[in-house]
Amino acid sequence: MNVHKSDRDTKHQRGPHYLFNPYEIAICGFKNSGKTTLATSVISALADTHDIGYAKHDGHRFEMDHPGKDTHRAAAAGARTIRINDDEHHALIHRGATNEFDQRAAMLQADVVIAEGCKRANIDKIVMLDDAATILDEELENVIAYVGTAPSWSGAAETPYFQRDDVAAIVDFVTARWAARVPPLRGLVLTGGRSTRMQQDKSGLQYHGVSQTEFVHALLAPHMRDVLVSTRAEQADKADHAGLPQLHDRFHGLGPIGGILTAMQADPAAAWLVVACDLPFLESGTFEALVSGRNPFKPATAFRGTGNGLPEPLCAIYEPKARYRLHQFVGLGCHCPRKVLINSDPQLLDQANPQWLDNVNTPEELEAALAVIAATATKGA
Repeated sequence: MNVHKSDRDTKHQRGPHYLFNPYEIAICGFKNSGKTTLATSVISALADTHDIGYAKHDGHRFEMDHPGKDTHRAAAAGARTIRINDDEHHALIHRGATNEFDQRAAMLQADVVIAEGCKRANIDKIVMLDDAATILDEELENVIAYVGTAPSWSGAAETPYFQRDDVAAIVDFVTARWAARVPPLRGLVLTGGRSTRMQQDKSGLQYHGVSQTEFVHALLAPHMRDVLVSTRAEQADKADHAGLPQLHDRFHGLGPIGGILTAMQADPAAAWLVVACDLPFLESGTFEALVSGRNPFKPATAFRGTGNGLPEPLCAIYEPKARYRLHQFVGLGCHCPRKVLINSDPQLLDQANPQWLDNVNTPEELEAALAVIAATATKGA
């Protein structure tokens, strides 16, 4: 059995650590040192291109509700978690401390997070100096820059210093750090389906002179670090699988979402370009467009479906932050990756060729696809 190294050696590997979101920054400093002014300036500069989350740690008690309101009366009566919404907003008021996992869940939908405070958290921090150039008198970890009002400051020669009103330079500095953290891209060819409608294994069908598994694997390979074939264990010794690196499903009975979660468990720090084996009209240009249009700040990048405009989940890039969302939907009884994407704000791309993602599921569709491919080959000859 040909099992890829990652299937054996990385099952206990952890993804990158973060407090709220893989792309986050905390702004710390004394009271009235300008934290909120800088935070709102950075948010304003990024708002046209990013969906931004804002998190504030307040050292004092605060009250989000007001006496006399229905929600306040419900809380006084004993409700611990309260949700209020209208057509454009919703709020969740939870009484009691939250843990780090709830914090991540609340902020993973954002592209990036600007935090105010959080000076003791193990995340990147910008530290504000007050007008007298004094600084917080405690050791802080992960300080990446200082910001103040003076033209220059020599308090930390090896750490960048910015003037408070130089927002453009601060934003460029932060976004460059985020860009350097874009996860590596790996490929996954999904072949584990039972193919009941086709009445034969679709992964072994030949449209282009080799099995579809081999064809898709060869198309993907030039665009990323490596490509694995997602299979069931009993498929390992199939002729068209045996020579390719494999990843065997660990989530059984979930369909394609099980193969995606298996890959994300094997390497949670990578982004995965996932493609089904039943798409005979794929071209190298399909993946060139997908990779060049990738938005790593979103949970996924996918094509819009021809006709319906809905995200196509089985030729898409899933970022590490999508892992939580996939597990969440499975836990709620939904195994449909398209529904996950519809409800997760992916980056959507138009198909240059509307036939790219036409799939084949029945013998009749197989015959029609072979005829189209043969006619196209004859025309091009």
